Amino acid sequence: MRELCIACNKSNAQMLDDLHKYLTITSHQIVTNFADDNFNYILFADTTNFNCVFQLKNAFLNYFVNEFKYQYILQKIGIQGDFFYQACVKVLTLFDRETDEQFLLSDMTVSGKVYLDSYAEFRLALLKKRWDEVADLARDNRFYYLPLADRGEILHFLVSTMTKNAHVGIIKRENGKYVFIFDKHTEVFDTHSRLELVTSVVRVCPAKIKLDGSLDEELVRFFRLCFAERVIK
Repeated sequence: MRELCIACNKSNAQMLDDLHKYLTITSHQIVTNFADDNFNYILFADTTNFNCVFQLKNAFLNYFVNEFKYQYILQKIGIQGDFFYQACVKVLTLFDRETDEQFLLSDMTVSGKVYLDSYAEFRLALLKKRWDEVADLARDNRFYYLPLADRGEILHFLVSTMTKNAHVGIIKRENGKYVFIFDKHTEVFDTHSRLELVTSVVRVCPAKIKLDGSLDEELVRFFRLCFAERVIK
């Protein structure tokens, strides 16, 4: 059994909460939470050594690109905005994610004890300089205030450069939840987790995408701007 203890200062406890969901996406692992006066901890223990390193690396990659980078860029721009704006920042975040993942993989320890906030502060200094360039570009060009058509052109360009990881994606609302089906995979999201749905769809980046009539208008408009000619009836 391989173990990893992840610690985080109590003032940054949200980091552990965000990482936790990526550590519990399969059924082969035990994840225990505990705390002392100064830190919160997650103990990850995988019962199948064959998959352990793969699972740990995937969890870290998904957390730092999907969650940490997104929050970092959003704070650097300095505007929280509504759902539509936050979804646009998600696309900015996921653009060139392969470079982020290569950097993270080259600097990743998957055993022992990791202090998550210290790792983000000191080990990611060079990577965060790259992220600063994205945030500065968005802020200096007043991304928040761009007309919808202009913002749509930017979104479409960014998505068009991303690797297509599925042939067809279907997004629908079913039994009060959002459902994303791509190739032979199905992912389900609560209705308050629209940004997680956006993250998954943009990461998968289907070659063709079908938007079911059950979706709310804001999601349909956003995905039509991102994927444009890929949307099928």
